[in-house]
Amino acid sequence: MTDRDETAPSGSHEDDAALLARFEAQAISREEWTHRRHFQIAYLYLTQRPYDEALEKIRRGIQALNRANGVDDTPDAGYHETITVAYTQLIRQRLAVDSFVSSEDFCQRNPDLLKKGALLHHYSAELLKSREARREFVAADVHPLDSSVSATGETTRVKQVIVMRHDLGMRRGKQIAQGAHAAMAFLCYRLFEGPVSIRDFGPAQQSWLSGHFAKVCCRVNSEQELLDIYAAAKAAGLEVHLITDSGRTEFHGQPTHTCLAIGPDSAEKIDPITGHLQLL
Repeated sequence: MTDRDETAPSGSHEDDAALLARFEAQAISREEWTHRRHFQIAYLYLTQRPYDEALEKIRRGIQALNRANGVDDTPDAGYHETITVAYTQLIRQRLAVDSFVSSEDFCQRNPDLLKKGALLHHYSAELLKSREARREFVAADVHPLDSSVSATGETTRVKQVIVMRHDLGMRRGKQIAQGAHAAMAFLCYRLFEGPVSIRDFGPAQQSWLSGHFAKVCCRVNSEQELLDIYAAAKAAGLEVHLITDSGRTEFHGQPTHTCLAIGPDSAEKIDPITGHLQLL
C-alpha cells in the first residue's frame, strides 16, 4: 500500500466484483493503482476471507501487480510490508465496529484513513522510511495500531455502552446531553487528576480512543434497574460512571440518576452485563 492523500474518489465508480477481478488478473494500470484502490481491494478481501488469508491475498496481489506494471520491489522502493499490514489492520478494526455496503462506501465514510500521513499517528516517519519496515512488518513506535488486533489477526470488539433510563420520559435533547456526560466521564475523571496521554489508558481504551469510538445505547425502565446494572459492572471490574442530573431543567429540581456509561472495554466483558437490554 501507499501513504498518499486521496480522500476524493479517483476515476469513475466501478463494481466491486469487477475491480477485484481486474486486480487478480493484474489488469489495473500503474496510473489507476491509487491509494484509494489499495483500500478498496483490502476491504474486499477482508470482507470475504479470514484475516490471515486476506492479508496474504493483498500482499501477493500487490507484488504481482507491481511486476505487471514494471515496478521493481527493492530495499528502497516498491512494495512496503509495514504500510500494507498496518493499513490492513486499521481497515480490519473499522470493519469490526461498523458495516458498509461497498468498498466505495467504506472509503467515503473513512476519509481519515485516506489522508496523507494517516500512519504518522502511529509511526514515526523515520521508522516508516526504514528498509526494515519496507522488508518486514514492524510494530508502531508512536501509538499502537490497535491493541485489540493480535498478531494472528484475531479482533476483540471494543465498545462503550450507554444505559439510559427510559422511564423518566426525558426530551431527546436531554437524553443526548446526559449520554454525552456519561461517554466523557472516563476521560474527564482522568483529566481532573492531572495531565494525561493515551499511554495512561489500558489497551482496550487505547484501541477505542485510536479507532472508531463504537458506542451502543441501551435503556432500562427504572432507577433500580439502572443501579443494578451499575453494581454488576462494578463487580465485574469494569469502568462504569453513573450520571446524576442536578434537576435544574427537568425533574422539578430533584437530583436524579439518569444514565451510566460502561467502558470502553472489550465486548466480551461488557455483553454479560448489558447484552439483554433493549436498544434505546
